[in-house]
Amino acid sequence: MTHDDVPDIAALKGKPILIAGSSRITFWPWLRAKYGFTDDQIRPYTFNLQPFFADKDVAQQGYPSSEPYQALQQNEKVKFFLLADGGYPPYGSTIVTTETMIAGIPMCGALREGIAEGWRDYIKNPAPGTP
Repeated sequence: MTHDDVPDIAALKGKPILIAGSSRITFWPWLRAKYGFTDDQIRPYTFNLQPFFADKDVAQQGYPSSEPYQALQQNEKVKFFLLADGGYPPYGSTIVTTETMIAGIPMCGALREGIAEGWRDYIKNPAPGTP
């Protein structure tokens, strides 16, 4: 999520970006490679929008629902750039594993099957899973 005057993700080169520690090993290496970002741009993402509101140069990670909504409540105009639109392959809260791990650890296969079943049920009738 960026302030309204940022034209695209590439414009964040050299600017501070708030990301969670786990993001350093998920999407951050992809951003570095694709856009030439550097690790000195990283600032801690604390699940609090105040640092974003206080500094017009700051961008931050977030979900396209809650953070932009919270910004709107504070009359802050923002832009939200989906990493998938830039070509980032895994997206959201993904779980990445291998067939070997699934075969070797029964819980992994059970988790995969449970997630697939949940999605099948949701597609049939989204009402119970949609607030």
